[in-house]
Amino acid sequence: MDPLTLCSLFCNTITIVQAAVQTTAALKELYDSATGFSTAHKRIRTEVDLLETISTDLTGAQAKLESCPQQDQLAKVGDECGTIAKQIRIVLDKCKIDSVGPRPLAVAKAWIKSKTRASEIEELKLGIEACQRRLGLAITAALR
Repeated sequence: MDPLTLCSLFCNTITIVQAAVQTTAALKELYDSATGFSTAHKRIRTEVDLLETISTDLTGAQAKLESCPQQDQLAKVGDECGTIAKQIRIVLDKCKIDSVGPRPLAVAKAWIKSKTRASEIEELKLGIEACQRRLGLAITAALR
């Protein structure tokens, strides 16, 4: 076997082992989770909960903001935040471990769903971050 082929085989083996270790760690984390969510998904849900709370509080405070010239902008940003929060909550709930069937099978299904929806989750995370920035700007403008 020539040295280049040997090096290529070695690198491929290392890549496969690394992927197996990462997958095993992710599956174990999900298996041990009491909530049915991975640590990353728990963190996202915490941000979503906070964003929904702020959006709800902002919607409830509309009567108090009638004299504020930025009331319409605040309401619009609040609604956008609420919409994005609901969308990401739906996606994360689909990636949660089901309580139906054997736990190892449910964990594997949740992991696969999480991997297949990773790009959608990332896109929604970017939406949340943009919404948080717009909300901060709208609140800052309203406080002037």
